[in-house]
Amino acid sequence: MLKKILMCGALALAGCAHKPVTHVPETQVTVVPPVPVPPRAVTWREFTPGTKKLAERQGKITLLFFYDNSETAQEMKRTVFTDPCVVNMIEDNFILVGVDVDRVKQASVFLDDKGIKVPAVMYVIPREGFLPISSGYLPPAAYCKILTGLEKVRQQAMKNHSSEE
Repeated sequence: MLKKILMCGALALAGCAHKPVTHVPETQVTVVPPVPVPPRAVTWREFTPGTKKLAERQGKITLLFFYDNSETAQEMKRTVFTDPCVVNMIEDNFILVGVDVDRVKQASVFLDDKGIKVPAVMYVIPREGFLPISSGYLPPAAYCKILTGLEKVRQQAMKNHSSEE
């Protein structure tokens, strides 16, 4: 008997019951609007010895973002550094340092000597040093690809250092 009941139940669940269902009762569904989640924001830091030590301790690449009040630099701050992909990559894998070249004259001189225009980003890999500087505006998707590639470089560098020790 139990076998027959289980078989009928299985057939009914599979849609093979001998009697079709002619009436499906209406159910009331309460739709609850989703609670908005505030967007994640990047953490801006100043370049200090403590910031350098933090990056080394965490094994993260430091992104030195050189900016001024130009429209291009401000647009990059508004669009690139608020993009969810870029924000997540930076917050999970990098230390972001904002350098206002109008306030930090040494940075302005450094960039001028190298012929680099702002906005510009310098990448510092712990125990490896500086990577070439990217200059100018990059759209968020392109910048996210760069950050993904840099994270792979960082992981490889960390692997190389751990195998040398």
